[in-house]
Amino acid sequence: MAKLLVSGGLILGSVALIESVAFWPAVFMVGLAGFSIGMLFGSSGDNSKAPDAKSRPRPGKWEKKLRQAIKNDLVVRGGISIELLERSKSMKIEKSKYPYLPDIALKVLNNNISDYVCLYIDVEVDEPWTLDKNGNKMPIHTIDDNKQKSRDSFFREKNWIVIRFSEQQVYYETDKCVNLIHDLIICIFQLNDSLLKSTYPSPQKRWSWQEAVKIERP
Repeated sequence: MAKLLVSGGLILGSVALIESVAFWPAVFMVGLAGFSIGMLFGSSGDNSKAPDAKSRPRPGKWEKKLRQAIKNDLVVRGGISIELLERSKSMKIEKSKYPYLPDIALKVLNNNISDYVCLYIDVEVDEPWTLDKNGNKMPIHTIDDNKQKSRDSFFREKNWIVIRFSEQQVYYETDKCVNLIHDLIICIFQLNDSLLKSTYPSPQKRWSWQEAVKIERP
């Protein structure tokens, strides 16, 4: 059965997943210990909660690049269909008027199963910093960012998978980012190993608050 080895010791196969938090790419999903397809979806179909809100998206430059690459190149053979959702699709948060908006949302269907299995994937492009109203660099997506951790946990609780790439990985290795998404889908639906692309973005250490502002953005 297909297995996927990613930076920082992340291993995904038919029975196990070890979460990597120290490097990009990072993948977050349910059932980190003793993961199986049954644990993710249950005994019948569509257990990944569908988007239930709309937001006004403000896509980043490299997010647009990855979105276009996914649209052009992400094709999974073996009875899998992939829908690239419109940018406004988002998830309601209890007691908050602002929903969570995925950078890129994918709906994946396995047409090989009589009770079809539907999976949603949130693909994120993480920048090291943004500018405040005074033009000062403000670190974001840091390794110790509790808001980001809460966000990832929220999607996991809804049975989504969250894949995080750094901005640099998307800029320099766009095709390899698409390969990783492709192979993750292959592994989750336990398709044939021969379909794997097996080339992924170079690992990048997740930055601290202090390190973020020193990074040159592409």
